[in-house]
Amino acid sequence: MALFDKKMHDPVPAVGRVVDNDGLKGLPGKAIHCPLDLMVEAEGMSAYMVHVTVRPKTGKWPEINQLLPVIIDRSNPSRVEIVWDQIPSLLDKVQLRRAGRLDAAKQAVADGSASVAPDPLDE
Repeated sequence: MALFDKKMHDPVPAVGRVVDNDGLKGLPGKAIHCPLDLMVEAEGMSAYMVHVTVRPKTGKWPEINQLLPVIIDRSNPSRVEIVWDQIPSLLDKVQLRRAGRLDAAKQAVADGSASVAPDPLDE
């Protein structure tokens, strides 16, 4: 029965840093798989490396050095599940970066460290 037991016996929230992303693994018409090497850190445990193969959600392809929220099984630390719902999508990341650049530009203008282009209609 243990072979088909999918339930974690001692689930613990943790963080997995993507150390290596072996790239796209798939065939036409087949599901896309992504082999990952993760450095997993959980409270009360030493950090350890684990290799997992996942099927990323659309727009949530893991990047090198990205921190991923994971759940590990303390009784079987090689069992790692990524919490995809807590990872921002590619669109979310683009919007956050754009907002950050806009805020930085506004702050630079307010501080006087950047100049505002003259209005061509004023000339």
